[in-house]
Amino acid sequence: MNPLRLRNRIVNRWFQGSWNEIRIHGALSLTVVGVLYLSEPRTTLIVGGLLCVAVYAYLGFKEARKAPLWLSPLSFYFFWYCIGMGVSPLYLGLTTGPKDSVRFASDLTMVSLPDLATGYVLYLIGSLALHVGIQLFRPQPIQSEKPVLQGKLLLFLVAIWIGGILFQLNPASFGFLGATAKILSVAVVGSVSAFAVTQGKALGLSRISFVAILMLGTAGLFFANLASGSKAYIMFSFLPIFWFFLIRPRLRLWLPALALGLGIFYFALVAPVVQTSRQSPLEEGQNPRAHLIETFETWNREKPVQFDQSFLAEQLDQFVNRQFDAVPVGFLVGEVDQSGLVFGETMEYAAYAFVPRLLWPDKPSVTRGAWFSTRLGLFQTEADATTSVGMTAVGELYWNFGLPGIVIGMLSIGLGQGVLWRMAGGDPRGKPIHMLLYVSLMLGMTDMPEAVSVVVSLAVTFLTFKAAFVVLEMINGHRNRVTSGLKTELLHR
Repeated sequence: MNPLRLRNRIVNRWFQGSWNEIRIHGALSLTVVGVLYLSEPRTTLIVGGLLCVAVYAYLGFKEARKAPLWLSPLSFYFFWYCIGMGVSPLYLGLTTGPKDSVRFASDLTMVSLPDLATGYVLYLIGSLALHVGIQLFRPQPIQSEKPVLQGKLLLFLVAIWIGGILFQLNPASFGFLGATAKILSVAVVGSVSAFAVTQGKALGLSRISFVAILMLGTAGLFFANLASGSKAYIMFSFLPIFWFFLIRPRLRLWLPALALGLGIFYFALVAPVVQTSRQSPLEEGQNPRAHLIETFETWNREKPVQFDQSFLAEQLDQFVNRQFDAVPVGFLVGEVDQSGLVFGETMEYAAYAFVPRLLWPDKPSVTRGAWFSTRLGLFQTEADATTSVGMTAVGELYWNFGLPGIVIGMLSIGLGQGVLWRMAGGDPRGKPIHMLLYVSLMLGMTDMPEAVSVVVSLAVTFLTFKAAFVVLEMINGHRNRVTSGLKTELLHR
């Protein structure tokens, strides 16, 4: 056989089929592993960063083209990590010297470049395992489905939005719901997103009415997310508007301008104000939203925004470092080198994590951000902690069980996410509860502070939404039987 034809056949078989993206992702990871073993750490960060920017952008675009809504859990993940696994390591590789260390959490916790490069490769391996797990259970090719709530979609979305706003204003009053409050925690962003991706005509709205309702919903979402104290979630308030432009071909040309405006808003206002708010604890009786608004007023009065070179450079440096999830993994690589694996010691909270808070109202927090911050020496006790430092799911798995723990753990998390994605469906437009699950899963792809808390969240999400789907099916079934009965009675008359 002609060698050229043989090569083309091998290449075509390798890069075609439903697992094409997995093969490309695997080739990327294997390449960066080889660079780590054959060259210095800075080269690993630079080469890996360049490859990840290109490959993750390609994988994100491929996944977006498969999804009717363009944004899906996987496309969102790859686009997000174009920065965290692409731009961030590239930036650090170009701006650090061979013997430099990278700051993690504080000046007392520094990560050497060899540990950082190793952590970066471990994170890439974990990302690949996650991708494989999701691929195994992701939804099948999209088939047209009837909306669950035909004719009542707008009213249902408004009801969900109002419920979400009430929950955000006073979460404690909804404590009796236990795990089912998971639905309300994503009600605002999910309902506004569901509205944004639906055609106005399908809702019986004019263009002006549609835009007015979308802006009102987004304003409520922004107000709700102020209570999170999270820069990411505050910016996620604009996800529905971004989605509104993305889903409509005629408006996609405006996406670069929208992205630029949101970028300026983030660097000039959100990032510095939230960072300043974290430097002072909440006063007694003060809620996080009021604390953030008060911080903004003080900050705006004492330090007006100046778009000089030093300000932008400082904000960019902080952003790039903060997005690099491999930094905590690199720190834990050093911990393991010094003290060895801990074989489940940091995962003891899994023993009580699955106990419903309804049965144990005073159950300790499942998240370990405050505990890890305290262990790093940032605070005296967990109660004093004003910031939460995530060790990442990959980091916790490596700290406890090494590389096998990363592969098995991230594969398991991916399987869970794939199951949830299949539950939500590939195109949940017209199905509000499914859309809430879809958005919750999508945003959760970028939020993995620890392994156990992610697994608990997946389990709670599955049980909560499964129960909601069953109830919804019962209601629809009862309504259909009543309608059918009325039709039969009319025919007999």
